[in-house]
Amino acid sequence: PQDLQAIQHVAHVTVATHLGHQGQGIGEKLLAGVIEWSRNRSMLEKLEAQVCSTNTRALSLHMKLGFKEEGRWLRRVKIADDQYLDNLLMGLWL
Repeated sequence: PQDLQAIQHVAHVTVATHLGHQGQGIGEKLLAGVIEWSRNRSMLEKLEAQVCSTNTRALSLHMKLGFKEEGRWLRRVKIADDQYLDNLLMGLWL
């Protein structure tokens, strides 16, 4: 098992906007608020997020707010028999 003290400077964040409420800036306000809150926590140094490779709006938002792609989990999300999507691993150093 990984020593949790060794990664206490990292937090994972997930923001989802329900269908019908997308494109209104809600996700951006939520994610920006999480980033601001995190910057005021001295022990936090980094935020991490997973974004589906086909979710161009979410990818664009994360990059707009400073996240960088750090890796990819191949075929992480199964959407049908023999049909998968990758998850991009995003990171933001505070």
